Amino acid sequence: MMNKTNNIIFFYSFFALGFALVLEYGFGLLPCRLCTFQRIPYLIIILIFLFQLFLKPSNKSITILIFLCLLAEMVFSVNHSLLSLGIINSSGCESAVTLPSGVESLKNALQNNTLIIDCENANKKILGLHLSSYNALASLGFLILIIKNAIIKK
Repeated sequence: MMNKTNNIIFFYSFFALGFALVLEYGFGLLPCRLCTFQRIPYLIIILIFLFQLFLKPSNKSITILIFLCLLAEMVFSVNHSLLSLGIINSSGCESAVTLPSGVESLKNALQNNTLIIDCENANKKILGLHLSSYNALASLGFLILIIKNAIIKK
């Protein structure tokens, strides 16, 4: 059985992915490429949780995998935040192409994955912080919690 910290991280991952999908499909906030990359570690954490329900691997190996996913999430989020703030420049968050004018051209753009949204338009702010900054802070907090628990167990 997963420990309490891993369970909290699983539920947060489920919430974060759900929140991103609601923003995208419920409110029409299209993600940039980096927004999409930030979803991958959360998806992997959810898959790890489901995997452990059926196969019962060691709690230590699950925690290590979750730690690595959170570390990747933090790297993606910090990079995305720094790009959104204009502190660094990278090709990871291209400028948006011309938005399609008709329904058929929009459908084609979505099917061919040619509709790219830039970070400034995709990485919205809530209470003065970009969404990617919240991801970075949450990942950092969970990483600290995992390290703290590992130190206490020794």
